Amino acid sequence: MAIEHGKAGHGPVLVEHATEALKHANAAAEAAKGESKTHMDAAVKSLESAIEHGKMQGAEHVDAATKAAEEAEEHIKAGNK
Repeated sequence: MAIEHGKAGHGPVLVEHATEALKHANAAAEAAKGESKTHMDAAVKSLESAIEHGKMQGAEHVDAATKAAEEAEEHIKAGNK
């Protein structure tokens, strides 16, 4: 959901969804091992970046937040394989 809100330009809503996703990603990163852990750690960093940019004003920050959320999604998918 964070990505869809980012694409719609809704930075604050993106932040809400990314914050919830970050909680789950942190838990997954703690439990993961090996390559999966590497991806989950990267997802956590991307979500933190998405939240940081989503809190800032301006379309360029919402775009950066959206890109970071997309990167997090890719790492989560790779970590769950």
